[in-house]
Amino acid sequence: MESLKKLTLSLQLPPKIKENLKVMLHIKELWGKLFREKANQIVPLYFQDETLYIGVDDHYELQELQINYLGLLEKMKGLYPSTQEFPIKNLRFVFWRRVGERGVPSWKISFSPEDWRSLKLSCSEIKDPYLRQLFQRLIKSYIRVHTSDSISRKRI
Repeated sequence: MESLKKLTLSLQLPPKIKENLKVMLHIKELWGKLFREKANQIVPLYFQDETLYIGVDDHYELQELQINYLGLLEKMKGLYPSTQEFPIKNLRFVFWRRVGERGVPSWKISFSPEDWRSLKLSCSEIKDPYLRQLFQRLIKSYIRVHTSDSISRKRI
């Protein structure tokens, strides 16, 4: 962050852009205090016209933040340096995913071997043979795609 501060001072940028960069530097410093463990999933994208745009990589979290944005704005105001006027008047949340990120999405569920056995047992108890076969195929394809342990090699 120090290099960005030095760069902005050395360049002949318009005053509005310099002010926006200063606000973003303050927000980046406070971000860990605001979101703690979710700081990697909720990211400040940019600041423009008194509005801070925040990227969220989970739709559910985005809705929660939109509902509670006034509380978040007050929390930000409390953490902002008291020597300066708080420049943020609005918060806008947008769905955003990092480019090239290939982690496992938070909605995917991992099953233990016991869970797979109980799921197989539940599928075998389905009365309709066509529906039972569809569920068994679905489970097999899920195992092939999403697991690499010994369960995927076993026949279900």
